[in-house]
Amino acid sequence: EHFDFISSTSRLTGKSAHLRAIRKTFSLHAEEMLYVGDEIRDIKASKKAGIDMAAVTWGFNSSESLTAESPAHLINSPAELLKLVPASLKQEFKPD
Repeated sequence: EHFDFISSTSRLTGKSAHLRAIRKTFSLHAEEMLYVGDEIRDIKASKKAGIDMAAVTWGFNSSESLTAESPAHLINSPAELLKLVPASLKQEFKPD
């Protein structure tokens, strides 16, 4: 309802290739994508694929570990994550 496309993978490696495949399949520009993850390897994959990364601190790696990898965004709560959603999408979002 709020996003055109959401993808995930259970693979621990090859995440950057997965991101590039999504870009190609859907003819997206990197600026149209945001990768949300909770691991250092997510940050590395997003950088390799040239896609902005929102690292969430409530997952696998600690906030300190994630910060050391310099993600584009460090997110401490779902509410913070919503701040990254463009205003045009926020107007349509009506939480339950």
